[in-house]
Formats: sequence, C-alpha cells, structure tokens
Amino acid sequence: MVWLAAMVLAVAVSLGNHGYAQETQGPIIRAFHVLSDIKYHYAITRVFCRVVNPSAQSDEAFFIVTLPDSAFISDFVMEENGKVYKGHMKRKRKYDRAVKAGQSAGRVALDARDSNQFMISVNIAAQGKATFNLTYEQLLTRKLGVYTNTISVSPKQIVDEMSVRVHIDEPSAISHLEVSELQVPGTSGSGNRSRVAFGKIQDISAWEKEVSWAPTPDQQRGQGTEGFRGQLVVKYEIDRESTPLQTFSDQEYFINFFAPDTLTQLNKYIVFILDYSGSMLPKKTEQLKDAMIQIISELQPTDYFSIVIFNSDVKVWSPKDGVFMADELNSKVNQGEVGYIVESSFENIANAQQFLRDFSDSGGTNIIRGLRTGLELMNIGSDYWVRNGTIPPVPIIVFLTDGQPTDEETDHDVIVSKVTAENHHRSSIHALGFGYDAEMEFLRKLARFNNGTAQAIYEASDAASQLRDFYKSIGSPLVTDINFNFSPERVDSSTNTITRFPMFTKGSEIVVCGKIRKGKVKRSDKLGEVNGISARGVINYPIIYNPKGNRIRRSIESEPESYFEKAWAHVTIHQLLDEADTLDGDEKNQTLDKASELSLKYSLATPVTSVVVAKPDEQEEVVVDTVPVKAGDWSYSDGVGIDLVVNQPSISVNYTQPQPNSGRTSAPPGLNLECTIILSLFVYVIKTVLLFE
Repeated sequence: MVWLAAMVLAVAVSLGNHGYAQETQGPIIRAFHVLSDIKYHYAITRVFCRVVNPSAQSDEAFFIVTLPDSAFISDFVMEENGKVYKGHMKRKRKYDRAVKAGQSAGRVALDARDSNQFMISVNIAAQGKATFNLTYEQLLTRKLGVYTNTISVSPKQIVDEMSVRVHIDEPSAISHLEVSELQVPGTSGSGNRSRVAFGKIQDISAWEKEVSWAPTPDQQRGQGTEGFRGQLVVKYEIDRESTPLQTFSDQEYFINFFAPDTLTQLNKYIVFILDYSGSMLPKKTEQLKDAMIQIISELQPTDYFSIVIFNSDVKVWSPKDGVFMADELNSKVNQGEVGYIVESSFENIANAQQFLRDFSDSGGTNIIRGLRTGLELMNIGSDYWVRNGTIPPVPIIVFLTDGQPTDEETDHDVIVSKVTAENHHRSSIHALGFGYDAEMEFLRKLARFNNGTAQAIYEASDAASQLRDFYKSIGSPLVTDINFNFSPERVDSSTNTITRFPMFTKGSEIVVCGKIRKGKVKRSDKLGEVNGISARGVINYPIIYNPKGNRIRRSIESEPESYFEKAWAHVTIHQLLDEADTLDGDEKNQTLDKASELSLKYSLATPVTSVVVAKPDEQEEVVVDTVPVKAGDWSYSDGVGIDLVVNQPSISVNYTQPQPNSGRTSAPPGLNLECTIILSLFVYVIKTVLLFE
C-alpha cells in the first residue's frame, strides 16, 4: 500500500495546487479583511476572516496572524456554527522572554521580520463555517523620519472577498504618505518577483488620509494559485515645522512627542567593532564590507572613527600603521600615538574603505576583548580631547557579531556586567546580531545597560541595506542629556514613563506619557519643560497643557476609550518589560507583576499574559500565546533561498502645508494582519488509503 499512498498523495497535492477537486481543498477562506485605524500614531488593527468547510466531513482549519513584535493583542473572538467563543487575558505562570529556537514558531517567509505569530486551530463541521476576529494595538515608532505600519497578507489561496484599509487621522497635517507595492514571489521558480499595482490613496483632508486595496479573485489568480503573498507597508510623516515638541492630552492623560530634527548635528566619535570570525565567511563578511564602505562615506568631516576587528584575536586599524594587535594600544598611547582615532577626512575615509575591501581573517569569537578594546579607545579619545581643550564628541559604539562568545569569557551576564562597569564615558553601545545564530537576548541586555539599542540583521541579499539603515537611525545625534521635568503640582510623577534619555538622533522620536492631577490644570498651563544639550548649547522647550493638541491643527472627536491612556499603558508595559530584563530576584518579579497587572487591566496579551479561549468540542480552555518568529530563508512557493529579495518600489505623496480650519469628513475604521488556512491533505490521504484497504 506504500506505492498507493505515494500516488494518492501526489495526486492530492497536484489537485490542491491547481485548485481542482473541491474535496481536496479543505477549508476555504471566503472573506479576509484588515482594517487599521491610526490616531496620534497609535494603531488599532482588526482582522476578520471567514472560513467555510465545503466537504462532507469535518476538517481542521488554522487561523494564523503575523503581527509586529511591538504590538499587543487586545481582543480575539471566534464563532463556529453560530456559537461565539471569546478570548480573555490570563496571567502567565512563568515569564520567559527569551524563547528558544526550538520553542519558536520556526522560520517563516521573509515577510515575517521583526514579528510575532498568533495561531489557533478549530475543527469545522461538514458544510460548516467559522469566523475569526482578532484585534491588536501598537504605538507606531518613528524611524528614519517616518511612522511605519506593516500589514502581512498571505491567505495562501484565492479569496472571494479580500481588502486591506489603513485609515490615518492625525491632529497634525500629514506631510508625506508612502505606500510600498506588495511584493510576491514568482510562481515559475526562477526567482523573479512580480510587482502588484497597489490600491489607492484617498486624500480626505490635510490631516486625514486613507489607503485601500481590494484585489478581485482574478487579480489574485494573476499572482499564482495561492494569490498574494507579501507585505503592505504604509509610511507617513506629519508637519513638524511649527514645534519639535508636540503635547496632546485629555482631562486625565497626556503624551509628548519630541523630535527636534532641524537642529545641527553634533560631532561624534564612533567605534565600529566588527566580527570577522570564521562563521562570518564568506557571504556575511562581504555584505558587512559593502555596508561599512557606504557607512564610512556618510561620516561628517567633523566626526572621528575607529575600526576594531575581532575573532580569536582583536586588531585595530590605523591609516598610518595599518592593522595592529589591540595589545599594542598601551605602548602607542605612551608614545603619544593616537592615529587610530581617525579624522573623517576624504583621504582617511578612502583609506579605510580600501582596508575593508582588502582585509580578510577568521577564527573564534572573543566578544569581551573586542568590546573592551572599543571602550579603551573611548578612554584614549576622551583624554586626548581634554588635553587639547576640546569638547569631546558624542561617544558611540556599533558592535556587530553573528554568534556566541567562544574565547576568554563566554558567560553572557559576566560580559554585560564587566563591559557596563568599564563604560566610564557612558558610550552608547548599539548591538547588531547578524543571522540566525546571534544571541539577541544577550545583545539586547548589553545595549539596555549601555544606553543603546539592539537589532537583528537578517541573512538576506539586503543585509548590507539593513546595516546601512541601522546606521542612519543612530548616526546623526542632535541632542544629548535630555530631561523632561514636570511640575509635581500638575503632574502625578509616579505615573510618568521614562523621562531621561541619553540622546536624540535625527529621524527618531522620544515619547513620554503621564497622568495629570485632576482639577489642578487649566488650558495653556505649563506642565513642565524639556531640556538638553545641542550643538548650540542648552535648549529648553515648554510643555503646555492643551487638550487634544493646539489647533494650528484641529481636534479629533472624543473616543470611548482615550488614545492617550492606551498609549500610556502600551509604553509603560514595554518599559517595565525592558527594565525587568536588567533585574534579578525579587526586584525582577515585582517589576513583572506591575507589567502583568497593567496588561490584565487593559486586556492586552503581552509577554506576561496570554489569550485564553474555549474551543468547540473541548472540555478545557486553551492558552494561545504570540510566539516570536524568525525570518527564514525560503519562499512560500518554491523554497528558493533568500536571495530573491527585491527592493520595494512605492507610490508616495508629499503634501503642502494645510490651511487652519480645513474641512474634514468622517471616515471608516481601519485594520491589519496575515491570515493563513492550512489544508489537511495528509489526513485526507490517510483516509483515502484506508478506504482502499
């Protein structure tokens, strides 16, 4: 019967792939709709999926949603044959933010970068139907000068009714709106990808825009038997010319968005600590070289830089001496040599680029020695500028590795502890994990303890572009030592989110939320001020209480639930989770308890809470968690490698400044997500084989 099973399986797969034979299809998606509603940069995304089972026997369907890793699920409702099953949030018994590779959802397609995955299955009766409704929420992050809302679309079949709608309604004028075309793998297996003509942008008013896309079944078939697969990426920016500090509030909560992009860039000293271990060869090393050659060319003439190469050994580059062992630094300092702290002149940049092109090496991974060398360079540089009566430039370290420490010190916590203790000049350490084997939890902890950020760099043909974009996000410091100082008579300081920040970089944004003391504040009262150090000296911006924002813009109608309160809860939970990762023992548990209490109060599925739902025909409720996913190296259609990545062309609109009191019209709500129904062909084949027997 083995040959028969193999033959039946081949036939079943063939029929399923080409859409023949209804009984082999299993559950069918009849409708898939995503609506994403954005106000005050806070996105509430709702996903609706209706599934039917046309066969004469029950079958299992899987509802899978890929959502951004910063988003929290706030609602889940499932209906099966007229019965409604609503999920609720429950505290997790055990908190383990570091999900091991074996516990993760596995590697999925390229469109799952920086994502979590929600999955639930349900057994649909013969001729039955089921609907899934999921809502998730996130405060959009400003990066490289835009807010980005990403929606995954991958039903893996032709859908009768499919639509995606993103509705943006901001209190400030929308100055730029960009929508990337949906990218889909080619069905020929050749690696070519076809571009999908995207939907339309509706210009409702200066403050309100809507992106909509509703492909017909014929348009979906034009992309292959599984229809569309890819991401809808909406990017937008608001008018910031009037003030770099925007304060919005209701009668209870406030939120500040601080982005002084027009200030002069500060001088910086940036040390690149680069992994040249054997595991980087050959492809990742070549991509790293490509990225670094471009990054170094973008340094300002007043910047300084150093290059540290590490594997089992650690080496430093100098335009004069070439590459030398890090152990020689002390003797060079004693001789007054500082040529390895390199001025960003045209000649030095050209020499550094040539060095990167030519240099090759391999070995183990001595992470702690590489980081210590970077900090040693920071100390040498600081002493040099002080001796010369010069204000030291902003100290930044960019550390990149693709694996685990193998030499000298291998304990992650020990490395973090020692490096933090030796970081005397409060250098921002930004940690990049290149590829699947990078230990991101370790890198995140290292960055958090040292005023930096951590980011995964995915093994793909666009890796060099990922590295360049990361540098752009941290490479232009405009303000340091930023403090939000609030009046204790008007603001309940115990509710404030983080109010001190080491640095603001161009294109980013600092967000601070809190709670107003009731009855203590009137319109236009001063809540406090923001101060920091810029290239022109100390800067100050007043924080003015102005419910719903000052109406250079205009008022957004009141909501049943405050967007400001939602944003405050979202930011607070994320910051509590980050803080917990730097603590141990009772302090850690107490911080996690606070995050859990807030998550339950606002009905959010976070790393410390789960969605719990009763399923049809099951006695007990099931716990459904979102699970981190790794972007994989295969496509949905043919398993071809990641090299198929292509640039995303886009349609974009730049808007002129609006006139005050422009007319406004009402608009529908919005959504976002990925819904996938997995067919149970294996069960069908086994049943067929048994039938023959």
